[in-house]
Amino acid sequence: MKLLIIDNEPELRSGIKALLVAYCPEITNIEEAEGVKTGLQKIKEFQPDILLLDVEMDDGNGFDLMQQVTNPSFQLIFVTAHNQYAIEAFKFSAIDYLLKPLDPESLQSSIQKALTYLRSKDLNKQIEFLLKQINDKNEHGKRIVLKDIDNIYFIKVTDIL
Repeated sequence: MKLLIIDNEPELRSGIKALLVAYCPEITNIEEAEGVKTGLQKIKEFQPDILLLDVEMDDGNGFDLMQQVTNPSFQLIFVTAHNQYAIEAFKFSAIDYLLKPLDPESLQSSIQKALTYLRSKDLNKQIEFLLKQINDKNEHGKRIVLKDIDNIYFIKVTDIL
């Protein structure tokens, strides 16, 4: 899983990254950005599965950033020192709101919650595909879904020996 940390404080980004490495082995690729502008660019390039987003940054705030993201495909977790923004955070479909300094168990719990949501999206894709295949009368184009730990594969039945 890919995770992006957007926070204007380099020491905090390093600390969060260290906690993720120590407590969240499912996260295999971690990138960082320091503000709204670089965060938007990094979201487009990196396409994270999970976004850890600070609220107050030097060039705007996390809500400014989220208003500029169209069709987010990541799970959003706000990480901030300011508890007064919690209600606003959930308006952006954040799955959690963590206060600094981070507690390793809370971070781990939030990441697990995000992973559960991401896996359920895969399940929804599989169900949607299955229903489409059931309704498709063309036997030559039928496919099955095969999944390994990293990917989902849609294989034509006629390609199976």
